[in-house]
Amino acid sequence: PNRVVNKRIMSSLLRNKEIFMSDAIKETNAQTGKANSSNTRKVLDERFGKVVMAEGFSGIPSIAFKMQHRLGLNNNQMMVLIHLYDHWIGTKSNIHPTISTIAQRMGLSVSRVRFYLKELEDGGFLQRFSRFEARTQRANEYNLDGFVQKIVALGPQFAEVRAERQ
Repeated sequence: PNRVVNKRIMSSLLRNKEIFMSDAIKETNAQTGKANSSNTRKVLDERFGKVVMAEGFSGIPSIAFKMQHRLGLNNNQMMVLIHLYDHWIGTKSNIHPTISTIAQRMGLSVSRVRFYLKELEDGGFLQRFSRFEARTQRANEYNLDGFVQKIVALGPQFAEVRAERQ
């Protein structure tokens, strides 16, 4: 299933869509004269194959990677955010993987992932909310609006840098 980003945040991203599109997608859009999600899916299907893409994909803007250092994120912090982002399904922030799931996928200890989550929370990249069911704690829910807002805020700066290089 495709990952759908919160509509409010997506509208912010689309205002600067030229900044966030990969060169391959820009080229496909230029060739077809269209800019839409089917072009994105076509490029990804061709690149990775339909079997791989059937497992879904996460639409993280390239600027998040290109400006990682400016965001002040080390590689493990970025990967924790990417793992959380991969769980962002639908229009609401229903992000609640277990810490042990993230730890296992990254090959880290649970305590190390907790440490990175705390740093990300302190840095304003995410918010954590405890979830309980019948007095039993469930996996925390995460909100990544802070991460998205930081990326959106870097958009104009990135555009200026790009313009200076050209």
